[in-house]
Amino acid sequence: MYDWSDIRVFLAVLRHGSAIRAARALGTNQTTVSRRLARLEAALSLRLFEPGPRGAVPTEAARRLRAEAEAMEEAADALRLRAEGMARRVSGVIRLTAHPTALRYAAGMLPRFQALHPETEIRVDTETRVLSLEDGEADVALRVAVRLAGDTLVARKLLDHPWGFYASKGYIDRHGKPSGYGDMAAHRIVCCTGPEAQHEPIRMAQARLPVHDHPVRIQSLDGVVGMVRAGEGVGLLARATGDVLPELEFCFSEPDLVQGLWLVTSQAGHADPLIRAFIRFCAEALPAVLRELPPEWRA
Repeated sequence: MYDWSDIRVFLAVLRHGSAIRAARALGTNQTTVSRRLARLEAALSLRLFEPGPRGAVPTEAARRLRAEAEAMEEAADALRLRAEGMARRVSGVIRLTAHPTALRYAAGMLPRFQALHPETEIRVDTETRVLSLEDGEADVALRVAVRLAGDTLVARKLLDHPWGFYASKGYIDRHGKPSGYGDMAAHRIVCCTGPEAQHEPIRMAQARLPVHDHPVRIQSLDGVVGMVRAGEGVGLLARATGDVLPELEFCFSEPDLVQGLWLVTSQAGHADPLIRAFIRFCAEALPAVLRELPPEWRA
């Protein structure tokens, strides 16, 4: 069976008239060209060239095979160009996993990206469970963390977003509004105790709270939101969460109660032109998105 690369050599010798000139055109050497021609002749059981005073003289068999060889060349070039176009074209499905808080920042970027690349579909998963990028559970993640761990991820930090304490308007009417940690001993505190309590702003803030005999302990941030909205106490929320709930009022914060927002993919994902284009776009589009958001949402 012959090799396509040998057909390329055959055509180069036909067009340039000698193994030396064909080798120069192909960026190789005469020995390689001669070896490839001999291999092709053996595979086809045909003599393709005879030595002549000015180089290689094509045989009748070579002249008759030229049209088919050139058709193969055209097909190979078409395949290469199609593949290169597919690699450049931004289309396909992006599976994005994002915490609901992080998604409030991404919401401004997703429609912009799809407007530029209408062939792209973005599927968003807002599970609070961290999906594994390395295992292919998602392509890209918007993750909230002060810092990321792991050597197999490709991450880009987008911004720091602040957190603060909130209470419902009804709770404040009944109990007043705390303005600092010193006031919190007189208030009912809604604490997050599940896995999300490991978010550094939550861990830092709850460590600073005064000892309280009867805090409300909730397993999830969604639960904290629900209890604070119900007027059951004061709770720590991301500004992008607390500020959009009309029944809540911001009470106080501190400058170091911030958490990074990261755009993350696996090394395999970063090798995908679509994923790489999406990450680059998000980083470039972020300043415009932030201008549309309240300044309190970024540190």
